[in-house]
Amino acid sequence: MAHGPESVLGTFQQNFDPLFEVFTDGGFGFDPAAARCPARREFGWRGNDVRTGLPEPSRRVVGGKASGLSQRKMAGKLSFRYILTPRIPVLSGRWRRAGDRESRRMCTLVALHRSIPGSSLVVAANRDEFLDRPAEGPALRATPSGLLVAPRDAVAGGTWFGVNRSGVFAALTNVACSRLDPKLQSRGLLVVNALAARSAREAAEKIESLPMGLYNPFNLFVADADHAVGFTYEESVRPVVDSGGTWVVGNAPLDGPEPPKLRRLRERLARLSSRPAEKVLPGLAAVCRDHEPGERGPLDALCVHTPVYGTRSSLLLRLTGGLENSRNVLRYAEGAPCQNEYEDFTPLLRDLGRGSPGVQGV
Repeated sequence: MAHGPESVLGTFQQNFDPLFEVFTDGGFGFDPAAARCPARREFGWRGNDVRTGLPEPSRRVVGGKASGLSQRKMAGKLSFRYILTPRIPVLSGRWRRAGDRESRRMCTLVALHRSIPGSSLVVAANRDEFLDRPAEGPALRATPSGLLVAPRDAVAGGTWFGVNRSGVFAALTNVACSRLDPKLQSRGLLVVNALAARSAREAAEKIESLPMGLYNPFNLFVADADHAVGFTYEESVRPVVDSGGTWVVGNAPLDGPEPPKLRRLRERLARLSSRPAEKVLPGLAAVCRDHEPGERGPLDALCVHTPVYGTRSSLLLRLTGGLENSRNVLRYAEGAPCQNEYEDFTPLLRDLGRGSPGVQGV
């Protein structure tokens, strides 16, 4: 298969390696059928210089041939970050390879640990994913190590968040990288493995012993009523200490610079955490529905909408003690929370605490 845009846009006049990533069903390049537009249609391009972040002049691609595209390079790659219009969402990065469609699970997670009166843990999270990737909602699931309440990735198995009978919560986000290694183990079972532990400290000990080079990069957050800890894995695992009870987890390393999207979110959380406890979850629901764009346009919003990729589900969780406590809350929106109501899955927590038979596996 030809690499780069030539395979679908025809032969480009310039010989260059584009520095952008297209979300599609195919391997390299975009999928015209998924984009609902013909391959040789005229497309508009706009780009930002990667070094300065300043906009470059608009360029055109007409009839599958590049016209007027600058070839200034940096480290062997074009120094532009392109967005292909009108209908195809593009992120900065390299062309995605076939097999690189492993789930970008739960791109934004907020966890308030022991910082809201009457609650040991409050969580809000949006999962951003390809719209055609099948998944199952939260259910009581039987695993070799015990019962969990968790959704399920129907493609690769595993999950992006879950709660076990000991009240341990775990959640995963993928860390952005230039290229995924399809030979490495799937990250989908990391949450399941962490929830085999009876406490967050026990889970942390297991995570800290993960071998080097076993997974593509990820962030993993684990908490119970007493302890919370985060980890970033990039070739090897790095623990991140509790930052005062407020955790904001995205697709950047937890111990690295915080992206503007997460900085804006943290500012909102500071205002939200001062509200009365009963108003925190409604406030977090409003945050999860937010469409304020950032540097990357709609992809930097908390609630993402593009033709092929976007916010697929949203979680609201409050744990106040034992799983049968009447003040616990588990709400889940199947689809973007701006368009779909949060449904009440709280009875699953009570069933988990009682040890009801698990009806579905992970």
